[in-house]
Amino acid sequence: MYSSFFDWLTVNRKSIGERWYSQLRKQGQDAKADSRTLGGLMGEGLWMFNMIANLGVGAGVMIGDFNLQYLHNGIEEKSTKRLLLFISTTFCVQGLPMDILNKEIPIISPKHFSLELYVQQRKERGAIE
Repeated sequence: MYSSFFDWLTVNRKSIGERWYSQLRKQGQDAKADSRTLGGLMGEGLWMFNMIANLGVGAGVMIGDFNLQYLHNGIEEKSTKRLLLFISTTFCVQGLPMDILNKEIPIISPKHFSLELYVQQRKERGAIE
């Protein structure tokens, strides 16, 4: 999701202006460093949606889908649709129990989720056999 947000910023840099580009790039980097839970990722998705809506993207976002209505100020469509798809995907976790939403996501590196590490951590906690 973060890479698609940064791609969207880069593609639409001229349309949104240098000030917004720089500010959102910095805030996005800070948010990426702070998102360690599924609930946090969903919150960041909502933040991204609000930011692009303020910059001229008219869309509805729902669980696993979106409805793009209009684009203002020369906003590029392909990168916008890609970002909206990732944002809508984060909403799929909202039905999970709070204890799962608030657990830290097992990360090997900033770009890779480790199912093996996740299962190992659950075994160590006695959550699974």
